[in-house]
Amino acid sequence: MASSNINILGIIGIVGAILMIVGVFLAWAELNILGVSLGTISGWDIFSNSDVGSIVDYTFTPLVALIGGILAIVLMVIPTFANTETMQKASNILGIISISIAIAVIVLGILFMTQSWDVLGKNISMMNYIQYGFWLTLIGAIITAIGGIMPIAKNRMS
Repeated sequence: MASSNINILGIIGIVGAILMIVGVFLAWAELNILGVSLGTISGWDIFSNSDVGSIVDYTFTPLVALIGGILAIVLMVIPTFANTETMQKASNILGIISISIAIAVIVLGILFMTQSWDVLGKNISMMNYIQYGFWLTLIGAIITAIGGIMPIAKNRMS
């Protein structure tokens, strides 16, 4: 494979997808009861722990990010490493699918982080307890969306 057929900018999408996957297994939220921190919980634990689902909405967001990240890696490999004239249409379609996956993760992430509850007359916002794993996943989704645009932009310019 000639190095001129490699879309260097498409690697951005792959890096973003990897960040989405890694972020799922890092701390997504701080567990806090009445101001006492009980540690953190990963995105995967938020999804897999049924007790969390009784309190928090959008607990499936980490699963969507994980599956979306894996799919985005697979989808971005072709436009990145097989970027030939004969593959332009396929690259554009795969880029659009990657963008769609990333946008779904971004929207679900925003819905996850903006939820709130009333506890003992006090409004508790998830935004106050979001941790670095969530942000890494969200940033990864944004980078994946940008990477999905790259094959389309490169094919339009050539």
